[in-house]
Amino acid sequence: MSITEADAKRQVRSWGFSHIYTWTDRPNAYYAPHTHSGVTTHLILSGKFTVAYPSSRKGIRSDEDAKKETFGPGARIDVDAGQLHEVWIGEEGCTYVIGE
Repeated sequence: MSITEADAKRQVRSWGFSHIYTWTDRPNAYYAPHTHSGVTTHLILSGKFTVAYPSSRKGIRSDEDAKKETFGPGARIDVDAGQLHEVWIGEEGCTYVIGE
């Protein structure tokens, strides 16, 4: 599914997000495990975006229990407030609209 940036921003706004912007990551970028204070959404315009939700035991991250999924253009990825997650970007980089 292909979607323009303007259409993606309108769609994200229709989902109830008020802070909306477009972000582009370089190829093979990586975001270490982190959280956000509020819910975020990501609507992929181009490239691949892989997210994992590692669990922890007694404060130690456990990759064996991580749920890991890869998304492409047109996909919506929501991350709940406080949800620990990490992200890998594909070989071609990735552009997406973020709603916060």
